[in-house]
Amino acid sequence: MTAEARPLQHAPPLDDDEALQRRIAELEQALAEARRDRDAGRTSRGRFRSLFEMSRDGIVFVDLEGHIEEMNQAYLDLVGYDRDEISTHTYQDLTPEKWRAGEAEIIETQVMRRGFSDEYEKEYVRKDGSIAPISLRTILVRDLDGRPIRFMGIVRDITELKEKEEALRASEKRYRSLFDLSHDGVVFVGLDGPIEEANDAYLDMLGYDLDELIGVTYQQLTPVRWAAMEAEIVEQQLMSRGYTDEYEKEYIRKNGSVFPIAVRSILVRDEAGTPVRIMGIVRDITEQKQAKEALERHARDLARSNEELEQFAYVASHDLQEPLRKIRAFGALLAEEKQESLDEEGRQYIDFMTDAAARMQTLVSDILALSRVTTAAQPFEDLRLSDVFDTVLSDLSVSLEESEGQVDVAEAPMIEADRTQMDQLFRNLIGNALKFRKPGVAPRVTVSMAAQAEPLPAIPGPAHTIVVSDNGIGFEPAQGSKLFQPFKRLHARHQYEGAGIGLAICEKIVLRHHGRITAAGTPGEGATFTVTLPRRQPR
Repeated sequence: MTAEARPLQHAPPLDDDEALQRRIAELEQALAEARRDRDAGRTSRGRFRSLFEMSRDGIVFVDLEGHIEEMNQAYLDLVGYDRDEISTHTYQDLTPEKWRAGEAEIIETQVMRRGFSDEYEKEYVRKDGSIAPISLRTILVRDLDGRPIRFMGIVRDITELKEKEEALRASEKRYRSLFDLSHDGVVFVGLDGPIEEANDAYLDMLGYDLDELIGVTYQQLTPVRWAAMEAEIVEQQLMSRGYTDEYEKEYIRKNGSVFPIAVRSILVRDEAGTPVRIMGIVRDITEQKQAKEALERHARDLARSNEELEQFAYVASHDLQEPLRKIRAFGALLAEEKQESLDEEGRQYIDFMTDAAARMQTLVSDILALSRVTTAAQPFEDLRLSDVFDTVLSDLSVSLEESEGQVDVAEAPMIEADRTQMDQLFRNLIGNALKFRKPGVAPRVTVSMAAQAEPLPAIPGPAHTIVVSDNGIGFEPAQGSKLFQPFKRLHARHQYEGAGIGLAICEKIVLRHHGRITAAGTPGEGATFTVTLPRRQPR
């Protein structure tokens, strides 16, 4: 600000002293006002200088030809020059060629016409040659008479902003690729359900064009019977935690057909955290449903077939018992009453016949026992396995005494099972351990409980693992899976008696109890059978 001369007011004639005093007072008043105006100007300039130096944005003054005259420290930091170096440059020197024409147009059409420019972007070349993206606003500075004398530029380094924008563009590109290329349908809907955007997979699924679906709600595409369930999922899951678990419902195609889908919804929020729309990921599960139904039909057919086969085996085995008993009885009678009339060859034939009938009767009995695992099954009940082992050891007492064997049983848990079948299961396992012993070596059998049960994927909840191990003849590890096949024998009949059905019965019992049985062995060292059973049977 400048002090302006103010005209002195004319006073009525006075004597010389009084007139002099009054003129002096008027001069002093005028000088005081001039000093106040000067001080105010200094204060204003001091405040501007503080703001100028402390600004985080670069501030630069250039003359009308572009020569740099004055700048703050932020501007120097931005371009990498010191004051003496930058003073020899124009702002055009710092601007890459590709930006100069556009900037000249802005100066002409905006700054020179209205005194300032809109904020615009360009680049600067730093001292080290690197390029810095900047945003810039230019202001025309005038003198007291209103004549343009120079430009003031407010410059901001937008490198970080540009990096974020580039990252955002890359993210949007990735998102768009996933959106467009996804095999699943992806749809964006407003909070009330109107469709805003959908990918090709979603459109193909429904048979619509995008223009036909814009504004249509997902509720309109959903059969009414699913409305209440889906509304509850949206309220209790989506709106409370921001996403839903995958759930199943149906959609109505453009042609009116209905098909099953699996849906997962995600709540989309803006930067302030306010929900703005919903993204749905939709999968057509028609083939999955058809495959599941086919598998269930196959399982039902297989179960019915198995039931019929088991019933046939039971009936056939039962009906074969009587003819076999007669063959053995009449063979024995013939050998006894006609002994004198038979020669050695005849008696040998009778022995072959009765021996074969005996083996056949044993085989039929074993088949009957195998079928009874299902046909004669008893209800599950809570029972102590310790009681089962007591019964089994009592039944095997003669074999234990003859073989001088020893069976050590750990404290066993309580499970839910068929008592008769548990007796049969562990009688077969311990009986085999006594039977398949090494010559001249007393059998030693250990029944222990694993500290941690092996999990049963099909049956959640607690389970128990029982391990039956022995010091017998063992077997090759590769033969472990074959042991549970019916009538599969690893040794000749004259070495060890039996039809090879005992372990098949064990496996069938364990499977009926939703458990698992495995075998491991080493030739000459012994065998180990591991049985895992659930604590509770599924309801």
